Amino acid sequence: MRGKRLLAVLMAAIFLMTSMPVLNAQPDTISREAKACKELGILLGADKSGVTAQYLSNNPTRLQAYIIAKGIYGALNT
Repeated sequence: MRGKRLLAVLMAAIFLMTSMPVLNAQPDTISREAKACKELGILLGADKSGVTAQYLSNNPTRLQAYIIAKGIYGALNT
């Protein structure tokens, strides 16, 4: 009886562990285009951490898009 209970607990633990979402352990990397925009001062980031993959995954507001477009236009005309 004890063996069946232990087997049931182990099977339940294995089932729970396999059903958990896998954590993403990739480093926080950004594309070379984003790095270029960061170096030109077009993208600044949301806080002290600067331009991160999490920052880039958010959609910009209309005001942010306007500021980015003006920054690109200014960078092209210098």
